[in-house]
Amino acid sequence: MKNEKIENALVKMKNQYEKIFKVMRPRIGSTGYTERNQTCNFVTAFLQGNAEAVAWYEFPLTDKRSHIDAVIFDKSDNTLYLVEAKRYNNDKKVNYIIEDFKRCYKSQRQIAENCSFDAINHTECNYYVVILADLWKDCIKYWTSWDEKNGDLYDGIMKESNFKAEFRSQEFENPKDFRDEYLAGYRLLCIYAESTQLK
Repeated sequence: MKNEKIENALVKMKNQYEKIFKVMRPRIGSTGYTERNQTCNFVTAFLQGNAEAVAWYEFPLTDKRSHIDAVIFDKSDNTLYLVEAKRYNNDKKVNYIIEDFKRCYKSQRQIAENCSFDAINHTECNYYVVILADLWKDCIKYWTSWDEKNGDLYDGIMKESNFKAEFRSQEFENPKDFRDEYLAGYRLLCIYAESTQLK
C-alpha cells in the first residue's frame, strides 16, 4: 500500500543527495558510501515534513548483537517505521535484504513493547518496514534481482510478508553536475511494506 509520507521523504532524500554531490565527493577510491548516510538522510527528510514524528538510530533488540538501523514513530497517525539500509553491490545482498526485512518484521512486537507511545496500545499502531539501498553503475547487472516484475528480492519479500510491497528506484537527472564522475547510473532504491503482524 502506497504511503505518502515515505514517498515524500524519498523525494526529499534524493534532493539532498543531489545537493551534497554537487558540493563534495564523499568517498576515497572505490569505497562507495556508507549505509548510515542513507538512513540519516531518509530519517531527516521524513522528520522535516512530519512535526509529530521522532526517531532513534540503532534501536537495540534483545539480542545485544543486533539492532534496527533507525526507528521512527509518528504520533500523528500512530505509525511505527522500522528502517534498514544496505549497500547493494553484489548478488548476495539480495538475501541480506530479505533477511533484514524478515528481522524487522519479526522485531515489531519487541520494539513496540519497549516504546511507551504515550500509553497507546501497540496493537493500535500501524507498522511499516522500510529497506533502503543504493546501486552503482558497475552493479547494474544485479538490477533484475531488485526489479518488481521478475526479481528474486520481490519474490522473497512477498513470500515472507504475504502482502504487497512497494518498490522505488530514483535516478539523478543531471549526474554530470556532480563532483563524482562515477555517479552516472547511480540509483537510490527503496522497498517498503505495511505490516499487519500485530493487528
